[in-house]
Amino acid sequence: MGPVQSIKTCLRKSVSFSGRASRSEFWWFAGLAILVAGSILWWDSNFPRIEQGFIHDRGLWLVIPLTALSLAAAGCRRAHDTGKRGIIFLVPFSFSILLYIGLMRGLISFNWGGTTGGSHAIFSMSGIQSTFVLMTSLVAFPTIWFVLSVFLLFPSQPHSNKFGPNPHEVSP
Repeated sequence: MGPVQSIKTCLRKSVSFSGRASRSEFWWFAGLAILVAGSILWWDSNFPRIEQGFIHDRGLWLVIPLTALSLAAAGCRRAHDTGKRGIIFLVPFSFSILLYIGLMRGLISFNWGGTTGGSHAIFSMSGIQSTFVLMTSLVAFPTIWFVLSVFLLFPSQPHSNKFGPNPHEVSP
């Protein structure tokens, strides 16, 4: 499956967590999702924020969640294609999204000076506690995503499995 057809298929099935997705379908769409999210984040961090501007308000909080939902569905279907339950993709993916939102919106704060978090922080850590959590995250997240990426690189199961027919044997 080529890049254009892969992206069209993933967008069409953006809320479908059942069935299977081939390697090319998932990885072409994952590449596009990373490019879109990275471009928006780069733009948002390198240009002055306009309080009601498209990028800050609508770009981050409309485009990225919609892309994340489509990527979660494609990742779940890709896990199904390798014969694994979709939960192996959804749990770390969901946790990463929640952590990202918490950090970006200031709901989680790390303070090395020993002071408490901001007035709107729901969860705040200071001192050695914040250092431990941050260092653990710097090791755990890349490790989890590396292992998950290896699972998602496995070839399709050659025949139908409990999640549906082989995507290479059926037309989209």
